[in-house]
Amino acid sequence: MWNYCCGTTVIPLWKLSSTSSDYLDEVAFTGEGRGGRPLGEWNYGVIWMTKVERQHQLVKLVATSPWTYTVDALALDLGSSVSSAVRDLRELEANGYTFARNERGQLFLQEAGWDSFAGIKDAAIRQLEILRFVAAHVQRVERPDLVSRFTRGGEVSEKTIERDLKVLCQRHLIDEKSGRYALNASQLLPPIELDAVEKGLLIDALAMQGEVSARKDEAKSAAAKLHVSLRLPRDEIETVVVHGRRPVENLRRSYYCQRLEDWARERRTVKLLYRRSREAAHEVRVNPLGIVYYWALDNWYLVAQEDKSPQVIKTYSVDRILLLEATDVEFSSPEGFRLEDWYKFSWGVFRRGSPVKVKIRFYNYYATIQRVNEELANRETCSLREENDCLIVEDRVDGFAELAVWVRGFGPGAEVMEPKELRDLVIDDLEKTLDVYGG
Repeated sequence: MWNYCCGTTVIPLWKLSSTSSDYLDEVAFTGEGRGGRPLGEWNYGVIWMTKVERQHQLVKLVATSPWTYTVDALALDLGSSVSSAVRDLRELEANGYTFARNERGQLFLQEAGWDSFAGIKDAAIRQLEILRFVAAHVQRVERPDLVSRFTRGGEVSEKTIERDLKVLCQRHLIDEKSGRYALNASQLLPPIELDAVEKGLLIDALAMQGEVSARKDEAKSAAAKLHVSLRLPRDEIETVVVHGRRPVENLRRSYYCQRLEDWARERRTVKLLYRRSREAAHEVRVNPLGIVYYWALDNWYLVAQEDKSPQVIKTYSVDRILLLEATDVEFSSPEGFRLEDWYKFSWGVFRRGSPVKVKIRFYNYYATIQRVNEELANRETCSLREENDCLIVEDRVDGFAELAVWVRGFGPGAEVMEPKELRDLVIDDLEKTLDVYGG
């Protein structure tokens, strides 16, 4: 459907009628849309949004104006029908987005999910979930258990699930015996082992196919997810793991990290929809330099220049990125910048820019010494030596806040010997803990 654009509000042709005069009057005389955003002067033009673009815009509206938009207001500002807005919200929720609603029906984005996979029907997603559920059970699954599992919440009926089971049986994906279901082993593919070259060829083929596909957004998203799953070895990956320990797998997070790595390598400026805590989200333009994993918080962080102030390098939590989009603008990295050197002396993701000598004694208290040896095995800047049944750790550390938290976790098994600033910081934390327990 072609839409007329009035300022920043999109109004579909079917709304330009006598039945929508109240909205047109509101726009003309107040200069605001239902979402409360200023429209400015009239700017008639013709625009077109794909479903993916509309859903991205929906996420932006809700995230940047928390507890403001109702479904009706979203439909007006997106230029869609109310039923389309409801359907978009459901599809986003099916892709992992979580929305909260207050008593007025106003929305708040609690958690971001995957990019939308336009064109995939609810039935297909539901049938895939049924296959996963059946595959997770060694024994056959009873029909009542399946029906109970997938009608929970009242979104679909028992007849709908029975129809899904019939379709899956007709496609020979599952088989049924006396009301009990199992995967059809004859339809399962054996594991496929690919070497690095074969994996690369598969990704390249998908990338080429995506360029000529009528559904480029979905093709790119699928290729990126497969890229994560295949774990391709690459040269000069713009990724650093701070202070050891393997990251916990999270597909959405890995997907975002994969795209940010690629854009850092291509030196492309990126637009982020970013939100701290429960405040309103805001859009920022950054030049991605790489990503870093911090084991203590089990989180990934983007290291990037501010687009308007390239001399300023900031850290962005990947979990706080709601949407990301590459631009066509290229940038130049800071001369001599290496992410590994940037975090060489950091204990976490926060730096002060000047490493300081640190000396800590660890006592043979339960498994303290064993734990320290394991957790510092991959830290290149520290030295460990045994002394009188104790373990002495010496290092140069940039920033003490996160180190103090780590030391405090060992309780009486750790003693900071130097510097005094770190020792006082740990003592202060322990005194606060003592106050909590009434000491």
